[in-house]
Amino acid sequence: MAFSAFTEGIEHPSYRDMSKISEACEDDIRERFNTAGRGSWKPNSPKTIRSKHSNSPLVDTGTMRDSVRHEIYDDHIRVSVPYGGRKHNTSVPVKHQYGLSFMPQRKIVDVSSKELNLVLMNTMREIIQDLCTNK
Repeated sequence: MAFSAFTEGIEHPSYRDMSKISEACEDDIRERFNTAGRGSWKPNSPKTIRSKHSNSPLVDTGTMRDSVRHEIYDDHIRVSVPYGGRKHNTSVPVKHQYGLSFMPQRKIVDVSSKELNLVLMNTMREIIQDLCTNK
């Protein structure tokens, strides 16, 4: 997610500010796992339910959800889901993000979600208030 879209007008965002935004993005992604994409993910197929013994899409052990990470660079942040699965295949989250012919799309990261944008706007409001108060 490009940090610059949220920091226009802030000359040099601090590490603390970038960290706040990164953590807000991580929390949003974890919330999507905990709520089946806020109710938007299709349920598991009967075959998947039999093999997982669960109807919770993308949550079996919680390993993929727990792998959400962020990195902070000078001018941007990267929030990722580097989960490699049982076979250490890092494309697993990508397959779910976009779907396959035999697997429905389940967006793990949804930068267009109202919830994420609200969280980011509130986080930016806090950062701007801090900047104005500390000048």
